[in-house]
Amino acid sequence: MADITQTPANVVINPAYPHVKREGIAGATIVQGDVLYQDGADGLSLKPAITTSAATARAVGIALVGASDGQVCVYLESGHINPGGTVAIGEVYCVSSNAGKFAPVGDVMAGEFVTVLGVGITTSDIVIAITPSGIAHA
Repeated sequence: MADITQTPANVVINPAYPHVKREGIAGATIVQGDVLYQDGADGLSLKPAITTSAATARAVGIALVGASDGQVCVYLESGHINPGGTVAIGEVYCVSSNAGKFAPVGDVMAGEFVTVLGVGITTSDIVIAITPSGIAHA
């Protein structure tokens, strides 16, 4: 499989379910739908998550709006979200090796740091329950 192909304008939360939204300051250009981490190295700004290190793979949420460096960004910490693309039912999604993207768990390669984002429950929704492991895939 491959990363979810997203259309940013289609990224929406499902308000029928409980959810937690937060906000932070963008430390890079963020596209609606990006998976985000907080960068402690530069004052806890939000940046697109990627599997290259335990820190950059430690996702905190999914961007609900786009933002430029220095702007406020609202993100979903937990809840149900349409990530703006087709979801596989029952698939476990993780932080991708492509910055800001959702990858099926089977696409996480040796040496990449694993953070589970959630599980596909319909062809358009993922239940977000972020679990950063801090561990590189063997």
